[in-house]
Amino acid sequence: MTLHVPLSDASEARLRAYAAASGKDVPSVIAEAIEEKLAIFEEEATEQKHRSRTTEQWLAEFRRWVASHKRVDHFVDDSRESIYEGRGE
Repeated sequence: MTLHVPLSDASEARLRAYAAASGKDVPSVIAEAIEEKLAIFEEEATEQKHRSRTTEQWLAEFRRWVASHKRVDHFVDDSRESIYEGRGE
């Protein structure tokens, strides 16, 4: 795709200087900048989707996650003493 993007002379100079300092050509720098911006957009959209879930949807997803783990049918000592045992406390 070819796009025409009007830039001020100052912005064009900064863009060319950045590309030169990076050892890249201007189109590569522009393409990278667009990809970075789109990745941020997609991440924000995903976060928004998760924020907009209802309580019931969140609980269903959480229960699926819990069910995906193996059940432990024996005693597990998760006391503070057992966790830090042998660490000089």
